[in-house]
Amino acid sequence: MRRRRAMASAVPPARVAGECVREFVDVPAGPLSQTLLALHAAALAAPPLGCRQALLVALRPHIPFDSAVWGTGCETPPRVFSVDAVDFASDQLAAYAPWQQADRLRQAAAAAPGTAFRNEDLGPIADHWASDIHRLYCARFGISRSLAIAQLDRRLRVGELVMLFRSDPEAPFSDAERTLLEEVLPHLVLAARQRLLGDFPRLAEGEADGRALVDEAGRAVVCDAGFCARMEALFPAWSGPLLPAPLLPLVARGGRLRLADHAFVMERRQRGRLLSIYAGAQTPLTPAERRAAVAFAAGLSARDVAASLGLSHRTVRNQLASAYAKLGVGSKVELVRRLAAQDGRGPQGPGEGAASASSSQRSVSGSGAGSGWATGGAGGACSSESP
Repeated sequence: MRRRRAMASAVPPARVAGECVREFVDVPAGPLSQTLLALHAAALAAPPLGCRQALLVALRPHIPFDSAVWGTGCETPPRVFSVDAVDFASDQLAAYAPWQQADRLRQAAAAAPGTAFRNEDLGPIADHWASDIHRLYCARFGISRSLAIAQLDRRLRVGELVMLFRSDPEAPFSDAERTLLEEVLPHLVLAARQRLLGDFPRLAEGEADGRALVDEAGRAVVCDAGFCARMEALFPAWSGPLLPAPLLPLVARGGRLRLADHAFVMERRQRGRLLSIYAGAQTPLTPAERRAAVAFAAGLSARDVAASLGLSHRTVRNQLASAYAKLGVGSKVELVRRLAAQDGRGPQGPGEGAASASSSQRSVSGSGAGSGWATGGAGGACSSESP
């Protein structure tokens, strides 16, 4: 066990999948290192939206199973973002819904993220086999043995639930397999998130230092450390998964938004059912852009600004267009407000200051043990249907 723990610490959590693979090339091959190499290689080779299924397939030789499910969602409000399965039919997922509240294994995994559970860990296996959920659901779909584990992102309140199943009642998951699943789960989640985030195009300007994927309601599914750092700086009370109120208009319309004095910029891009939001430092106005913007905000027309500064009309128009883009404004009224806010002469407008953002954002709480992000089953199935 000591050797395994040392190997696990060799991959810093912030490293991307490709870096993990390179770092483990020179590590002596052991059960954990072999598994991690296979997982990260599978993540790099898989299509982004099929990455989690590929990771389950890559896990199979190391912890054999007959079927598996991986669900992601949040607890409050109850929402399943996605479900990936291996040899687990959609009718099995649909049939599981009435049994969610009776699934003790799912509840145990959700209540203790990071700890893997088998049915026999909760009591005699004979008691489970005599239960209604096993007789009426598990036995129907050939599930005799189950292994479940969850991981909870406490900042986003987003959880991952991984379930492995075997049909042979004489083939229980061993203690070693349970321990291995506990050790590889953080790497499974990291590899899937990095693969998904890495597939979205970066900003053309290159100023982004944080990214997040949200659903169409504005709930964050995945985000990197840079995005979380900016969110915590601007919205100290934010705990996810719902984005703070000032950012929700970006989900509906896209575009750019500047928040607070340190110039927070976000863009929305779409892939499938997920929206990508980028965060980064705003490029400051050049002296020439600021002179043109200040004169224009004072009431002069673009031609008057050009005449007063001894520039061509086209040059001033280009400077103003650049200033509008950098400041994230779309009208002269917004320009006046933004410049006034920068000079400390007035508010930035509704929902654009850090103070108003903090007071209006929504905080989501919950332990992860309820029927939200871990809505998927464990003892007999794993997850509810995909949104």
